[in-house]
Amino acid sequence: MKKLLLTFVLLLSGCSTFVMPRPHDSVLFGNLVDLKILSGQISCDEKAYGWKEIQDTILHLKVYTTYRNDPQAENIKGLHEAMTKAYSSTNPVFCKSLLNVQQKRIDAIADAWKDRK
Repeated sequence: MKKLLLTFVLLLSGCSTFVMPRPHDSVLFGNLVDLKILSGQISCDEKAYGWKEIQDTILHLKVYTTYRNDPQAENIKGLHEAMTKAYSSTNPVFCKSLLNVQQKRIDAIADAWKDRK
């Protein structure tokens, strides 16, 4: 009977990680705010300013969310890939369109994280 009760408790505690929302993480959200600010300051015409900082911030978020098994880890990975393409692009119109889409992606991640407690 004790083994059955212990098994039941372990099963319930394992399920709670999937049902219950993840707690708020100020490190993740702070980096996302930095990313939002930096993404508004970079330019596709002048790629000298801000691009290294934005790539470093995205990489930090990518590794952090992967270690944390965060549901937004795949979204951050896509953000990293798209920003790398935007930086390496020689076509300013293509770069600007990627930046606009990534701004929306950052907003979507913020919406997913803002209600965490």
